[in-house]
Amino acid sequence: MARRGGLVEGVLDIATNIPWWLSVVLAIVIYFALGPVAEMDVPKASNVKDAGEAAATQIYKTVAAIGQILIPVLFLIGALISAIKGWLKLNN
Repeated sequence: MARRGGLVEGVLDIATNIPWWLSVVLAIVIYFALGPVAEMDVPKASNVKDAGEAAATQIYKTVAAIGQILIPVLFLIGALISAIKGWLKLNN
């Protein structure tokens, strides 16, 4: 049976299995890529039709704001683990 992991396990798995410097680059890129989404304005809902768009925009904004911090931190933790694994391979 395949192992099912969440976002944290998936990102850490990727980050620890690529070179540490690439994890650092990805952390920076993801941080700046999600920034504009996290900072976008939520439209005012003046009627029921606009309420759906406003709600969807707020959801995108919230997910991006959380992801803008969480995903880069996970990539940086993975970079540290990857660097330690590489250092241990060289010294053994």
